[in-house]
Amino acid sequence: MASENVERLRQAFEAFARDDMDAVAEGIDPEFQIEDSILIDALPSERGVEALRANTDKFREAFGDVTWQPQEIIEVGDQILVRVRIAGEGRSTSLAMEQLSPGQDIGHLWKVRDGRAVSLSIFRTWDEARAAAGARE
Repeated sequence: MASENVERLRQAFEAFARDDMDAVAEGIDPEFQIEDSILIDALPSERGVEALRANTDKFREAFGDVTWQPQEIIEVGDQILVRVRIAGEGRSTSLAMEQLSPGQDIGHLWKVRDGRAVSLSIFRTWDEARAAAGARE
């Protein structure tokens, strides 16, 4: 059975997909921060849900209309690993995201405290995220 934190994160991904940022904000700590190894030059200076909004906007500026689809969610202590499939079309190439990196999912590593997300580290690959969390195969 999924923990309460995992279930909250799953619901946040669903709310994010339907662009319900008010529902997403409920699970984000005001001091929430993002580290993004995909958009290194575009890290938001904002905190809280505004950091998530800013990061999403920068990603869409670079890659077009994109969706993030959780494929697997694993709890590791106070961290939650999410294998994420990006779907959409690259802005400059018009190639489907799947064509740009076929079979390649990115990894999210969320840190949770008191039921709220306090940070998100975004990795280029699922394996990088698993290694950062100390998760074994």
